[in-house]
Amino acid sequence: MNPYAIAGLLTGITCFSLGFFVFFKNPRKKLNRAWFYFSISVAIYGFGVAWSTNTSSPEAALFAWQITYIFGVLWIAPLFYRFVFVFLGLKNTLFLFLNYGIALLFIPLIFTEYFFDPVRFVFNSFYYLTANFPLYHFYFLWWLFLVFYGHYLLIRAYVQTSPFQQNQIKYFFLATAVGFSGGTLAYLPIFGFDVYPWGTFAIPFYPIIMTYAIITHQLMEVKVVIKKTFFSGVAIGILSLIIGSLGFLNNWLAGIGIYSWITPMVISMFAFLIGWFFYRKATETERAKREFLALISHRFRTPITEMKWMLAELIDTFSVGRALTDKDMNNIFILNNSNNELAQLTDVLFEIVLAEEKGYEYVMSPVDMKKIITDVLLDAAPFIQEKKIDLSLNVFDVLPEIRGDFTRLKTVIQVLLNNAIFYSHKGGKIIISAIFNNKTKKLIISIQDFGIGIAKDEIPNIFQKFFRSQRAALMHTRGSGIGLFLAKTIIDHHSGRLSFESEGIDKGTKFILELAMP
Repeated sequence: MNPYAIAGLLTGITCFSLGFFVFFKNPRKKLNRAWFYFSISVAIYGFGVAWSTNTSSPEAALFAWQITYIFGVLWIAPLFYRFVFVFLGLKNTLFLFLNYGIALLFIPLIFTEYFFDPVRFVFNSFYYLTANFPLYHFYFLWWLFLVFYGHYLLIRAYVQTSPFQQNQIKYFFLATAVGFSGGTLAYLPIFGFDVYPWGTFAIPFYPIIMTYAIITHQLMEVKVVIKKTFFSGVAIGILSLIIGSLGFLNNWLAGIGIYSWITPMVISMFAFLIGWFFYRKATETERAKREFLALISHRFRTPITEMKWMLAELIDTFSVGRALTDKDMNNIFILNNSNNELAQLTDVLFEIVLAEEKGYEYVMSPVDMKKIITDVLLDAAPFIQEKKIDLSLNVFDVLPEIRGDFTRLKTVIQVLLNNAIFYSHKGGKIIISAIFNNKTKKLIISIQDFGIGIAKDEIPNIFQKFFRSQRAALMHTRGSGIGLFLAKTIIDHHSGRLSFESEGIDKGTKFILELAMP
């Protein structure tokens, strides 16, 4: 199996799998259907490349290429334009159907000698098409026109639309730069420029970027897509090697008399695994979205409801002109607490937006971690006393200063100590340790409780946004599920390490913070 065939097979597998993935995500949504049709046309092209470049005769190769064009290549440009048409909500359906008509007119011509010249053997590897002037050239100009016109419409919409849709349009250009620039290079040998179509390996990136954009564009930013695309690229590279090896393996198996259907079966298994991977990712995204909405609904509704009832009672008090009673003063206290809770929650949500921004500026200065621990303990003293917790301190008398953001490092200690308090049983114990390791030149702070612990199946999710274990949610109903995520992100920004240990349910948890000296 030659490299071009491997690239085609990868294109077919990724586009076919991700196309169906998007379609079944929401088959009633026009945008999903438009992406599905476009993806299938590119997938047919990919599978057609694998078929056409593995034929043994010029006649078989020409027939394979003709079928690939009729059901795949011919429709890539008009279906791409349809995708843009649906995304931008355009109304001119006449132009859309006109191009469908042009595509249909080309179908019978593809089987004639006026469209393709006889195929030729190129790169000492496979048979490739040759353009016949002028019909193929007219087709190619029409195909390019639709691609460029679709992008012109996106550029025009970009300067006129909302910032949210502008961000969506960026996905198109990111994907297009990778996909179309690579795929269009495959036209060069058709016009006599014998440049090996290595660019076809870039095409699988296109559906991956766009699928992420369609499914999760409300939760992600372009930089996140680029990062995920990089890792997807590594995966595609590994898969390319695997499929290439399978091709050589298939030839070797055929040479020793073993059935050649083994390779397609193995490739199908890989396609299934790719589809399953993205299905799992989509399920995780949906779960996170549901948990986030439920969290926000609960956390905002509770203090707002309290404020509503307390204000109603106070309004009654002031309307009759009577003096404030102890109950009224308690209501004012509740109002103040509810208002503070809303303000705090708003600040936390804002922190989530900024948390993963590497360019977000931290105010770095010398920080005394012992002072931070002392301040946090003073703030938490009423809660420690309320739960009758036995607090044990093992803190060096003198700790060297580190360089960091005082406010954010204080947030980390607050999160860890609050969790230890919230999830400890009444009359429990908390151990706080802070030492400096002269050998590693690291400041090591640990906060250990002997409370509800962490179930083994929940350990991988502890630092995920909005994750809360079932027992934690029952014990502390107003938790947000974002404290540990923020703490981990802050420590990562300080080039430190935040880890934890837990032997299981009801066996407590120990969080360990390591910060290196500058």
